Amino acid sequence: MIRSNVPALAALLLLGACATADRGVPSASPAPPPDPGLAALIGKGPDVAIALIGPSRLDRREGDARQLQFGGATCILDLFYYRAPAGNAAVARHAEARRPDGSAIPAGDCFRLLQAAKAS
Repeated sequence: MIRSNVPALAALLLLGACATADRGVPSASPAPPPDPGLAALIGKGPDVAIALIGPSRLDRREGDARQLQFGGATCILDLFYYRAPAGNAAVARHAEARRPDGSAIPAGDCFRLLQAAKAS
């Protein structure tokens, strides 16, 4: 009597496929460089943004993350703060901006508009 080796063969093929499959986690693509107009904010604490733009209109916290939103008649700027890996202080890591109607505006341009509005 001949025994069927199909299940054993299938298991062997699956193990072989796993062994030749991707041998590591592909590295994540690097984050795009921050908008050059945000050099005064990215990597800095929330006190820097408040000093340069004025008080935020939203201050939202979730776990270790913090979002400050600044807005005016020209645009809305969201800054996202996360703790630095080697420190306790949260620093700005990401920024997004939009016009009040929802259309796009570069975050650096929005930052400059909000600074100008504060100065006037």
